[in-house]
Amino acid sequence: SVYTPEVLANRSWERQAESLIACYNAISSQGIVKAVDAQPFSLSAPEKLSGPDAVNRWVRYIVKMHILVTGGAGYIGSVATRMLLDAGFQVRVLDDLSTGHRDAVPTDAEFVQVSILDELDQHMKGIDAVMHFAGKSLVGESMQKPDLYWSVNRDGSENLINAMKRNGISKLVFSSSAATYGEPTSIPIKEDAVTLPTNVYGETKLAVDQLLAANSQWLSSVSLRYFNVAVIRFKPQSQN
Repeated sequence: SVYTPEVLANRSWERQAESLIACYNAISSQGIVKAVDAQPFSLSAPEKLSGPDAVNRWVRYIVKMHILVTGGAGYIGSVATRMLLDAGFQVRVLDDLSTGHRDAVPTDAEFVQVSILDELDQHMKGIDAVMHFAGKSLVGESMQKPDLYWSVNRDGSENLINAMKRNGISKLVFSSSAATYGEPTSIPIKEDAVTLPTNVYGETKLAVDQLLAANSQWLSSVSLRYFNVAVIRFKPQSQN
C-alpha cells in the first residue's frame, strides 16, 4: 500500500499508527530505521495527521533513534547536532573541546567531554548510529605536526570504529575531505577520481576512508568528501 499524507489524514489515529508502524518495521529490516512496536500507541493519541509534513511528524513520534556525534562542539558537528535534534533524533555529543566550543553544543543534546583516543565503550550504550566529525583539520598545521594528525585523525577513528564494533553499532557517517584528491586533474572532481593527497591532513582522511572500506563486511558507512562548508540557519518568524 502507498501511505501518502492525504491517505493517512483520512484515517483514525489508531489506523494511521498501524499503517506507519507497518511501513517502518518493514524498512527497518533493511537497516534504514530502528524497529518500533505498537505499544506506545495504546497510551495516548498524538495530534491528527494533516498537511504535507504529516509523515515527518509521525516519524518523530514513532522512531527515536539515538545518534552519537563526535566533534559536536565544532562548526559542522554542532550544526549537524542541531539539525538532528530538530528532526526528532536523540543526540549524544562527544568532544574534547581542544578546538570546539561548549556553548556551540545545543542545550537539548547530551554532552560528554572526551577524546576519541580515550576508552569509548561506556559512551556507546543505547547508540544506533554515529556521525564522526571529530579530528584535526588545519592543512598547514598537519605538515608541522604530522604525528598529532595521524594520532587523532587515523588512530582516533580506528578507536571509535573498534568501539562501535564491540557494541554492535554498524552505521557511520564520516566527515572526510576533498583534500583526499589532492590537485585535481579535471573539474568538477568526480567521486571516483584518483586520490593523491598533497598534505598530511588529506593523507589522514584518506587513511580513514580506507579503514572504513576494510571494515565494510560489518560496517555500513558513508564518507563526505566536501570542500569548505558554510551554513546559514534561519529561525522561522513568529506568525503572531
